[in-house]
Amino acid sequence: GFLSELILLGRCQDRIAKRRRAPGRTGFAKIKSTNQRLHVITYSATLDVPRPLAQYLCRLLQADRRARGTRRGRRALTAFAQAVLVLRWFRQDTALTALARDAGISIATGYRYLHEGIDVLAAQAPDLPDVLRERLAAGETHVILDGTLIPSDRVAET
Repeated sequence: GFLSELILLGRCQDRIAKRRRAPGRTGFAKIKSTNQRLHVITYSATLDVPRPLAQYLCRLLQADRRARGTRRGRRALTAFAQAVLVLRWFRQDTALTALARDAGISIATGYRYLHEGIDVLAAQAPDLPDVLRERLAAGETHVILDGTLIPSDRVAET
């Protein structure tokens, strides 16, 4: 089958490489057989978030870049690619090493871009005291807070 053809091809390449070696030289001109090479598979994926959400985050990131004084073409990723990186982290819980690899950036840059995205999103959230004052003024007696539960083995003494 396919595997035996691959092994046979590798053996043929080894024989050809042996014939091409200069006299007295060993190992330097040897071609690795095909079955010893690293094989990677590339693929496209779909991120299950609405495109307008990615565009909204992209606009926030562009505004943040302008506020920082970042010149065009000075970033490793476009604002939209950075938005996708951030949304993949939130939605799919993708490891940052994989996000950085997929985006073609270093892990350090990946962390920086991720935290920039989180910061611009967090800046859009209203402050809790403001929300409570607003709800109280509207005559509401209860507020539902939606957040993340973080498991902890620490108990604070009060």
